[in-house]
Amino acid sequence: HVGPARTYAEGGVFVRTYVLFRHLGSSALARALPWAAIAAGYTIVLEVYVSCNVWPSFCSNGNELNMRDDENIFMFQHTYAYHAILFTTGFGLIFRLSQSLGRYWEARGAAQAMGAKWGDALLMALAFDEPADPPADGSLCEEAAEFARCAT
Repeated sequence: HVGPARTYAEGGVFVRTYVLFRHLGSSALARALPWAAIAAGYTIVLEVYVSCNVWPSFCSNGNELNMRDDENIFMFQHTYAYHAILFTTGFGLIFRLSQSLGRYWEARGAAQAMGAKWGDALLMALAFDEPADPPADGSLCEEAAEFARCAT
């Protein structure tokens, strides 16, 4: 009898979550989750303090809440502050995306070259492994097909 591939520790939610993330250590999800939380917090802060759509009392500046929209005092008085934040964020996202895409295509090219070399090695092994007088019953073709199946 063969047991399960993974066993999880008994315990509360935090123990199970820790064990799950420990097994996801090689996954991109566990590495991207903290950065996603930071980006979500960044977005929430900008949404709350800039547009004041969630809690208008943040924009009331101690006055009554029945003020006109043009009387609200926002976190950024001038558009240059928006421009600096959005330009920095956009540049960082595009730069990071470009690096990630470059790494992906570099790895994809290396995997393609590796597959081509293994295929070449397989064909060379099959070509140079033929006997001088092949049997007439076709067993050599079956053997070559089995070898190719095992190699891939």
